[in-house]
Amino acid sequence: MIIGRRVSGNDRIWLDTTQRIRRLVVDLPEERLAAPVTAAGGRSVRDVLGLLVETAADAAAGRLHGVLDVEKSASRPVAELLAELDDRAAALAALVRDEPGAGRLLVDLVSVEHDLRTALDEHGARDDDAVVVAVEIMAGVLSERLAEAGVPGLRLTCEQWGHDTAEPCHQILVADRFELFRGLGGRRSAHEIRRWMWSADPGPYLPYFAVYGEVRELPLDEPDPTIPPEYAERLRRQNWREPLPA
Repeated sequence: MIIGRRVSGNDRIWLDTTQRIRRLVVDLPEERLAAPVTAAGGRSVRDVLGLLVETAADAAAGRLHGVLDVEKSASRPVAELLAELDDRAAALAALVRDEPGAGRLLVDLVSVEHDLRTALDEHGARDDDAVVVAVEIMAGVLSERLAEAGVPGLRLTCEQWGHDTAEPCHQILVADRFELFRGLGGRRSAHEIRRWMWSADPGPYLPYFAVYGEVRELPLDEPDPTIPPEYAERLRRQNWREPLPA
């Protein structure tokens, strides 16, 4: 439950997020389209956009998360890719609104937005409803993963929101919502996740934390542009279970 905040429906979130992605890439020169997206395995911005469109096409055809053809996507002009994304927007908005199994499709879309923002150094929308809903969807998946593995319950807490993966909860995690979103989405390393405010050793939860895959091997530097650089550097070094260095 988000206290004091009315969150948009999933259909509206889909439409708004696709438009933000469109604005990010529509006028990019070729050299920027070729920029590597570290969060997506180093694929280019163009490749990531193409994969997003291929995913949308598969979903519209009833195939959620099929095997995608990267080479096919990379060969298409950006204008064509965006036109296809626009053409499917209404149908996919209805899908994520009405189909419970389409939650990951929405999470993937929001993750792609922020993967591209990091690659293009165009940070923003971190407090958007899209991030709020994505965290709720992934928290539900985490609950299932922990239950299947027999791992004790965990309470996730961030900014007037909480989620208990099971009852009773044996540990509490307090984290920034955007950080939690990126961690649950596989965009944070175990080292980065350990730096958050855990009530005890997070080791038992780390194998399950990236709900659609694995945590990153290397840190992904995504500084909050609203935080002064000197404080951001301290946050990068801080582990809340260890004392600050003298």
